[in-house]
Amino acid sequence: MSSSTWVGRGAMSRRQVLAALGATGLGLGLAGCKVVTDPNAAGAASPKPTHDYNLPDSGAKLPTGDVTFHWMDSGDLKAMFEKPLFRAYEKKHPNIRIDYQDSPWDRINEVVPLGVRNGTAPDVFAKPNNVPVQVMVNEGWVVPIDDVIPDFEKWKAGFPRNSFVPGVHIFNGRTYTWPVTSSKRYGQMLMYDREYLERSGHDPENEPMSWDTFRTAAKKITQQGKGNYYGLMLYGTGISAVVGALAELAGARRGSDFWIDWKTGRYAYTAPELYDAFELLLALKADGSIFPGFLSLGESDARARMPQRVAGMIFDGPWDIPEWPTINPDYDFGVAMPPSPTKGTWAPSAYQEVGANQAFVFAKSRYKSIAGDLFSYMGSLEGQTNIVTASEGNLTSQRPDANARARRTDLLSDRAKAGWDIAARLLRMAPMVEVRNPDAVHVTLAQKPVKPALVDIAQGIFSGQIDDIKATLRDLNDRSERALEDAVKAARAKGAKVSRADWEFPNWDPAKDYTPEMYAELS
Repeated sequence: MSSSTWVGRGAMSRRQVLAALGATGLGLGLAGCKVVTDPNAAGAASPKPTHDYNLPDSGAKLPTGDVTFHWMDSGDLKAMFEKPLFRAYEKKHPNIRIDYQDSPWDRINEVVPLGVRNGTAPDVFAKPNNVPVQVMVNEGWVVPIDDVIPDFEKWKAGFPRNSFVPGVHIFNGRTYTWPVTSSKRYGQMLMYDREYLERSGHDPENEPMSWDTFRTAAKKITQQGKGNYYGLMLYGTGISAVVGALAELAGARRGSDFWIDWKTGRYAYTAPELYDAFELLLALKADGSIFPGFLSLGESDARARMPQRVAGMIFDGPWDIPEWPTINPDYDFGVAMPPSPTKGTWAPSAYQEVGANQAFVFAKSRYKSIAGDLFSYMGSLEGQTNIVTASEGNLTSQRPDANARARRTDLLSDRAKAGWDIAARLLRMAPMVEVRNPDAVHVTLAQKPVKPALVDIAQGIFSGQIDDIKATLRDLNDRSERALEDAVKAARAKGAKVSRADWEFPNWDPAKDYTPEMYAELS
């Protein structure tokens, strides 16, 4: 692959980021960011910074009359940065009002497509979950940001090599979105009630659990709860993510959430570790250690119940860390490595650094220059640093300089730092077919969703509707293989230069980050 194809996706490890702390000048303060914080001892609430961002002039030609600029995304951790940013922007530009709609995904999935059809979509919006980026590009929903962000090439150069990925951010040589934050965060950490675990005789942060001790702890917590609280919190649609993570930590070779073994390019749903992970959670269910009615719980409901102290443990990500103290300021919770079959031994987990929280500019927006002005600041060193600090370290940047700069402040909670360290210990970058061959995106578009998928099968297993787990997983594996093969054939029929062999990366080592040089070895 020629160097001109590469448009930046960094492979800087966590160790390198930490090394950068000593290599960069300590005089790099957080200019433009006023903070108020208290010492954050272990178990204390996260610090609460207040921000007064000093926004530079990007050179964007902004409207002079009174306008309302509409921005829609899912809120969550990024709202901790965006809300003060938008207030600061309105203060600097009194004629511009920003209508920030931090919305649940079901609303985004409904409002954005309808708004596109009616010409009333928000000026900037998050991608609906059920619409591929290629569809938004091909159907003219969104515009490239190359001409929207002032001095785009210089701005883009601030990100590491290969941060902008063909088939993810770049289509037909044009850039349509950007990695607002890094996707390197681990979403299945063991989050736990300190008091409940202490009473059960366990300290997961200092003494990681094996699968056996995890089951024992869940059972004991449930017994001590006497119907008031239980060992483990689950929710119906989250079971597949939990068993997947447990299986991968036990050695299942799945290349991120796609359940493909990148070395062979074949699906890996028949991995024995996946079956074993199902058996582990089924044993907890048989023990009565899982919160009652978990199959009918939604994701947000299950998470929100933890600070109400109805369960001792949950597998989840860093987004809970700043949220739970707002529900119960007295809730004392810990963040630890998940259990593994052998205590203290974990196989690595694969992730793909495609960035997270991408934002898109509506093609019919009359105020694209405002979007460009905001993006310019958000992607700068100052903006990226403030995203990390405003989220109290629970979001990270693809820019190592921003992460290093944020780490030097007192604004990252001990829990957030624990989340960073867990991600660094477990996550290794997996290859991406779209980087190796951008034409692979046409296969993604042609690939029909497999139903029932793993998420449906997991619920069927725990509801008692599925008895033969191994046979069901074999069937899922076979159906997934056929769907991919059919999609490759369909893409080739339309002229895409792609083959099933593009999914095979014989030089993939799950224990190492997959680097640009490793792609070059296959060319």
